[in-house]
Amino acid sequence: MATPIDPDATIRMAEKDFHSELSWQCARLLPAATLICLFAWLPYTRHDAILHPELSALPWLRYGLSAVAALVLALHVVKKRRHAWQHAFVLVSYR
Repeated sequence: MATPIDPDATIRMAEKDFHSELSWQCARLLPAATLICLFAWLPYTRHDAILHPELSALPWLRYGLSAVAALVLALHVVKKRRHAWQHAFVLVSYR
């Protein structure tokens, strides 16, 4: 006789599979995204001084974004803390 399928167990298994798949995809995308973030802001620092001379902190914000990307990439290499820093990178990049 077949046993009925527990719907709660099926939902928990689907959620676990979804989160593990999402973590795997983020881990694959994170190195490329951080490499882009390392250098994408830097060519515009010269234009910031010309276009917005009143905002002297703007180039430093661009350097800071590159530093954050370097930090996230370095922490990604460390396998022990990788998943926690993927979420931190997403929070920092969307603020």
